[in-house]
Amino acid sequence: MSVSEEGDRLIVHIVTNVLKDKDLSVTEKIIARLVSLDARISSDIREVVGRNHGVVFREQAEGIENCDVVLSVGGDGTILRAAQSASVFGKPILGVNMGKVGFLAEVEPSEVDLLEHLVHGDYAVDERMMLSHSVERDGQTVCSGSALNDVVISHGAVSRTVDIKVDSNVGFISEYVADGIVFSTPTGSTGYSISAGGPAVDPKMQAIVLTPICAHSLHSRPILFGADTRLSAKVSVTNNEPYMTADGCENFRLSDGDTVRIEKSEHTTKIIRLKDMSFYEILNRKLR
Repeated sequence: MSVSEEGDRLIVHIVTNVLKDKDLSVTEKIIARLVSLDARISSDIREVVGRNHGVVFREQAEGIENCDVVLSVGGDGTILRAAQSASVFGKPILGVNMGKVGFLAEVEPSEVDLLEHLVHGDYAVDERMMLSHSVERDGQTVCSGSALNDVVISHGAVSRTVDIKVDSNVGFISEYVADGIVFSTPTGSTGYSISAGGPAVDPKMQAIVLTPICAHSLHSRPILFGADTRLSAKVSVTNNEPYMTADGCENFRLSDGDTVRIEKSEHTTKIIRLKDMSFYEILNRKLR
């Protein structure tokens, strides 16, 4: 167990999706259990701090930087948003699932007693590959970031196709006329990518998955690339402007001629595992 310099008590920063935990009952149940285990707690929800003695208020980025463990209460989307800061500071994330599927979340609200293993350091950490993305326009980088799940180019709200030429550092890949393209990590392969017909990939692998969305060709199939592949997607549009979306929460409007570059990120996301359950067991349970 990695403990901060503030003392030998585990410091936990709790990130809560208030749309999922509307009355904060699950968050407060978690806090009560952590307090009983002598952990130190911070939160970026002022209502949580006001209603729970001993919880320190910290903005999300500050709280993550100064904690030992990030505890996410919500769905996978909550974990994806927390991963942006957690990956930079190298902090592991434990997810409490309040979503519908929850591939990334490890603990159900009824299983808060498992937090004893967290405080005692009795857990494993999966290190997940991330993607680095950027948008080039007229020779300038106008957008950049990272993603744990996927980077999607799509037509947005208007139902029109997008022309996308995909190239790489090892040669030209293909030209797609489609509703869009999903570039995913193995972690993100069970999200939008699998819904679009892509493969489920073991998250321990290092790879980039390209999955066309409703491609207008019988020959357009998902492609699995090695993690060292550097991909570029040039967008050609006439009467609509598509979007690039990273992890379902960061949107950037693309213009004709923009190039989206995708490659393996230098950062990783550390996901805490308290249960001895393989990816394939989780896959069978979640996708029934």
